[in-house]
Amino acid sequence: MEEVADVPYEGVVAWLLCRRLLPEDYHQRLKGITAHINEALQKPPESRQASLFVSERKDIRFGYREVETLVELLAKEGSTEGILSKAFGSAVYRQWRRLQRTFQQQNLHLADLSRALSHAANVLVPTHQKTMQQKQRLLSDCIAKQQQLQQAAAAAQDVYQSLCADYGLDESTAANDFLLQQQLLAYVHRKLPLRLQQAEKLLQTPGKDILIFYQSFVNQTMCRDEDKMLPLLHLLSEKGNILLQDAAAAAPHIQLLLQQQQQQQQQQQDAAIAEIEIQQQGNEEDAQSPKETAAEEAVCWVVEEGSSSSSSSSSDSNSSSSSSSSSITQTLLGNDAVRRQLLLELMEVRGFLYTRLLQSSAANSSSKQRKQQQQQQQQWQETTYLPEELQISEQSLLSWQECVVKLQDLLGGPETLQLLQLLRSELALNRLCSEVGAARAATRKPLSAAKDQQRRQASLDNEVAAAASALEKQRRELQQLQQLLQERMSSALSLKVRITGIPRERLP
Repeated sequence: MEEVADVPYEGVVAWLLCRRLLPEDYHQRLKGITAHINEALQKPPESRQASLFVSERKDIRFGYREVETLVELLAKEGSTEGILSKAFGSAVYRQWRRLQRTFQQQNLHLADLSRALSHAANVLVPTHQKTMQQKQRLLSDCIAKQQQLQQAAAAAQDVYQSLCADYGLDESTAANDFLLQQQLLAYVHRKLPLRLQQAEKLLQTPGKDILIFYQSFVNQTMCRDEDKMLPLLHLLSEKGNILLQDAAAAAPHIQLLLQQQQQQQQQQQDAAIAEIEIQQQGNEEDAQSPKETAAEEAVCWVVEEGSSSSSSSSSDSNSSSSSSSSSITQTLLGNDAVRRQLLLELMEVRGFLYTRLLQSSAANSSSKQRKQQQQQQQQWQETTYLPEELQISEQSLLSWQECVVKLQDLLGGPETLQLLQLLRSELALNRLCSEVGAARAATRKPLSAAKDQQRRQASLDNEVAAAASALEKQRRELQQLQQLLQERMSSALSLKVRITGIPRERLP
């Protein structure tokens, strides 16, 4: 069996020195050879392949392996050339062949190959591995960032779509501020009357029965007939959501209606006076400069003709919205003071119904709760006797209570208050437009950033692929160096040598 010498890749020089197969001053000799190589590289060979080989390895270390390859290229090209070319090209070939033989003297080429192998295994391959790991880390961070941006864009899109759905907006036209305001006003004029009509219907249908029961209960418990204790609820249950001036005429005993009617009339007078003053001021300006206005009309008649349709449409929409808003605010349910008083009366009715529910028997309650409620009912029957017409079932009381809660939401809930605020306050309308615009912008910013991350990801994919290719190439070169050193040591020492110790992850 042939003997095999295992030599660690980092201990090749020491192994050769111990066996006196390498001179002790090999460092100085290798430096001298390197100087001769650099001098020879000043004049690159004229042959095409050899010149290309030298230019590709100009910035890297030029050692024995490169010298051997260059000599083979020169010998191969020289064999195919003519006699004249061989005569002129033999000097370059002999120069590099002499350097190769100098390397081979006293096994200096083994020391040079060992040094190249150690440099590739300890520096070049780990550097490429680190570069690829950094690229992969950047790529994973880019993918995670892109996913976060896409999730943020989806969340922002959900918020924007919910806003558009809540206010009946078209997502495509929400970018225009004027169209957005028009859509919001149209939503207010469509939604608010519906809520007020629902409240009016509840006040007239079950509300009248609730008021009759409440009034009868009060008269029975106080043992005398009282006037209507909830005047606004009685008025709305009988007349409906009528105009404020008609309500003041129908119920002159309600001071709140008279005060609100006077305040409304004063506001109308102030608005009329302001409009007259503006009109008079405009007439005075027209009278002062008739020539200028005539000239402007003569010059701008084409523009005015083209813009007449848009101005008329916008004025028609503004006039219709203003008339609709004024018609809503002139009703009982559209007046803030009347609506606040109605909510107070509804709160009183709700508390009354809640008390009646506590004093009624609960069919589905526990035994302990049933005993307590029976005791409360017995105490109530001992202190107060109710006739049959005032003994209402629990189911009816619950339905009436739900009706009162629904009325409170329709008249004083957050949606109704927001609709009224949008109807009256231009600042609130602009604030909502800004909120919708910000929600729309919030959907675009993450998408734009995600597209940038996507482009960066494509670039990083290419960089990772290039780094992986460079790493694999360097690993193959390391393996070739290992095999070359084994072959040269085996041929020089007439002994089969195996280079060991190179980490497995650094080889292909």
